[in-house]
Amino acid sequence: MRKKDIEKLILDMSGKLAAEDDLSVCDVEYVKEAGYYYLRIYINKEEGVSLDDCQILSRKLSKQLDELDPIEENYFLEVSSLGLDRPLKTLELVKESIEKNVDVSFYKKVNDSKKYTGKIISVNDNLIKLEISENEYLEFKFEEASKIRLSVDL
Repeated sequence: MRKKDIEKLILDMSGKLAAEDDLSVCDVEYVKEAGYYYLRIYINKEEGVSLDDCQILSRKLSKQLDELDPIEENYFLEVSSLGLDRPLKTLELVKESIEKNVDVSFYKKVNDSKKYTGKIISVNDNLIKLEISENEYLEFKFEEASKIRLSVDL
């Protein structure tokens, strides 16, 4: 089974299990690092993800994966929250982040830069409006951004 097929299967499977506990699955990665395979499930919950949330979904998913055995290779299963600086990989996640600060990287330069930080003002269709400074805005299509992630001020 191909990587994308595994990720889609696990996204569907884990999404149903997560919904039972008011969790949402935001991303699934199946990667090989330093000779080992990792199946990573990133979850979110409106009031925040606890360690118990991760453990509960991990147990449920592990049991179902053992029964179905869809992955040939040995792998490590990891279930975790997206984190404070989580990537916004879908337009839906960007829409949920209106009024939040983000870091945006582009494939090609936009107005002489490939990186911007600002507040998401609006999302219409796939057009995102970002306030990059007071009364200065940047509009771009979702697919023009190589990465959008929540900005963390420490």
